[in-house]
Amino acid sequence: MAFGPDGYLYIASGDGGGSGDPNGNAQNLENLLGKILRIDVNTTDAGLNYAIPADNPFVEVENARGEIYAYGLRNPWRFSFDVATNTIWTGDVGQGEKEEINLITKKFYHHLCDMMVEAIKSLSISEEEMKSRYKFTNIEEIHKLEQQNKSIVLMCAHYGSWEWIFILQKHINHKGYAVYKRLANPYFDRLIKKIRAKYNSHLITTKETIPVLIEAQKRGELTINGFVSDQSPKAGKAYHWNEFMGIKVPMHTGAEMLAKRLDMAIVFFKVKRLKRGFYETTFETITTSPKEYKNYEITDIFFKFVEKQIEEAPEYYLWTHKRWKHRNSVPAEFQ
Repeated sequence: MAFGPDGYLYIASGDGGGSGDPNGNAQNLENLLGKILRIDVNTTDAGLNYAIPADNPFVEVENARGEIYAYGLRNPWRFSFDVATNTIWTGDVGQGEKEEINLITKKFYHHLCDMMVEAIKSLSISEEEMKSRYKFTNIEEIHKLEQQNKSIVLMCAHYGSWEWIFILQKHINHKGYAVYKRLANPYFDRLIKKIRAKYNSHLITTKETIPVLIEAQKRGELTINGFVSDQSPKAGKAYHWNEFMGIKVPMHTGAEMLAKRLDMAIVFFKVKRLKRGFYETTFETITTSPKEYKNYEITDIFFKFVEKQIEEAPEYYLWTHKRWKHRNSVPAEFQ
């Protein structure tokens, strides 16, 4: 433990388990194991002999301990503060043969707040301003597929700004569809649909995807179909498991299977944040002939692209969506 330059006490804790964190403590926000904690020892909160700083990242998060500053650690044994960049460098006991050096930063939480503001701003921002804020470096990649009369499966991750990709519809002739999971709260479901449909994209649920796109194909429509494919399927319903950031997890394969069934090109789009509220996207065609690949090979290629993107700037990945929650539930046939 050590006092930071902000005067708060920082405490490192191990995950309390053996190899692979069998109890899942490091990813569990309801306990304090496998974490960096941040507390104020100069004052107290009710029921505590210390106080929780109001700007800790999980203070207002349901089912999370407010003391947590960073999570997902194994056994951090030392850390140092870089006052010039407002970051913490942490030495962590790695898995197996490798030790780790982790960079703990507030940048992710700042970006998360920006994402929320940007989602709301989507309702009022003009088309011209959106085009100035969200650029495409190689839109010709999509135009080339249009000339080849190819519909497209567009794959991305929860990285950067995936919500603003819908302005793409104003640059291309493909009819846009976005596959999404209907939200339980009807108000937020309507809000999300309104935001994402602003530029004439069409939202369809997972169950609607196949019949809607088959009919579109029969009508001779060229479609571009967005999938945020890095999220986790249910462990018991996954057809494919593989390593993502060094941890074996279940993987959604729906985008790949759809492309094979309807013979669509598969394109990955990489988002780069230039500065606050400004992004650029680069398209990379994975294949125009998905049937030539073995099952799940395209999915694995997609996740390699995502890993590379995260490694370049990890603060812009949506770490809070619990991507690794099934890490200790790997079926025997995938181990």
